[in-house]
Amino acid sequence: MSETETHPAHASDSASAPESEVCCGGGDEGHGCSQDSPDGVKRPGPLDGCPTPLAWQQVLEAFHERSTTFEVQRTGYALRGRVLGNGPPLYLLCGMGSTSDSFCLVAYLLRDLFRCVVFDYPGTFEPIHPSRRVTRESLRDDLLAVADHQGDQQFSLFATSFGSLVALEAMLAAPDRITRAVLQGAFARRQLSFAERAIVRLGGFLPGKLKSLPWSKAVQEQNHRRWFPPLDATRWQFFTDDAGQVPNQSMARRGAIIRDTDLRPKLAQIQQPILLIQSEGDGLVTRERHEELAKGLPHAETAWMHSAGHLPQLTSPHRLAKFLRDFLLPAQPPAA
Repeated sequence: MSETETHPAHASDSASAPESEVCCGGGDEGHGCSQDSPDGVKRPGPLDGCPTPLAWQQVLEAFHERSTTFEVQRTGYALRGRVLGNGPPLYLLCGMGSTSDSFCLVAYLLRDLFRCVVFDYPGTFEPIHPSRRVTRESLRDDLLAVADHQGDQQFSLFATSFGSLVALEAMLAAPDRITRAVLQGAFARRQLSFAERAIVRLGGFLPGKLKSLPWSKAVQEQNHRRWFPPLDATRWQFFTDDAGQVPNQSMARRGAIIRDTDLRPKLAQIQQPILLIQSEGDGLVTRERHEELAKGLPHAETAWMHSAGHLPQLTSPHRLAKFLRDFLLPAQPPAA
C-alpha cells in the first residue's frame, strides 16, 4: 500500500541539465553515489556532481499552476488529470494508495523532454458506488480513454507498483499504442500483506480514508521512512498526506484486483521494450516478483536504484528522471 527540496530557482534547469547534473542522488536524495548494483543490471554511469535539492512545495505549486487540467467523462464517473510539458507523450500511472500529485517532481524535471500526462483512478477522491465494479480491464480502458482524449495514438508509460498491472494489461490489449514502458516495483501477481488483506476484507465497509486506519502510519513508517531524504523531513509529510487521501473503499477495490490477478501466463505476449526498475529496499517478495517479470517478458531489461526504496518518484526524482529520459527517448545520433 505503498506507495520532494529548497532552492526552486535551480529546479527549472534540472530536466535539460548536462548529464553531470542529472544525478546519482547525493544532493536531493541525501544518499551517496558509490554503491554497487547487483550483477547484470544497469545503473547511471559515474557522474561528477549532484543537483541542487528540489523544493517540493514550490514544485508542487508550479506543477499545479503550469499544467493544464482535463476531465474525461466515463459512464457514471469522470477521470481528472493534468498535462505538463512538451515532447512525446509519457503517461504516469499511480500505485495502489497515491494520487497523481505524487508524480509532480518527476513530471517537473521532465517537462522539457516529455508531455507528461497524469490522472487519478476512479475513487481516488471519493468512494465508489457499490454497484459499479472497478476491474483491471476497466482501469486499462480508462487509460486508453484518456489517451484518446489527449489525441495520443501512441505513447510511453511509467507505472509504479499497482499501476504496473494496468500498464501490463494495456500493453496486452493495445500493443500498437504503447511504444515503451518503465515499470518500478512491478509484478504480474502478488500476495497481499496482512494489512492489505485486512483492507480488502474490511475496507469496503469502512468509511473514511486511509489515514483513518490505526495501523496505516506504522506500515508506512516501516516500509518507506528510511529511504526519504534526511535533509528534508517535510517530504515524508508530503507522502503521508498524499497517500492518506485515498478512501478505504477504493483501496479495498484495488487490493481485490491485486489479489485476483495473475498475468504470468500472458507475459510472453508483450513485445514492447520494458525497463524494470529494481530498488534497494525491495523485500524478498518484491524481488521474487521482479524475477518473474524479468524472465517472462521477452524484451525486458533491469535497472538498479540504490538507496531509493519503494517510492523513487519521491525519494530519488532526479535519478528516476534520468532512467526515464535515457530509456524512453530515441537515441540521438553522434555529433559530426
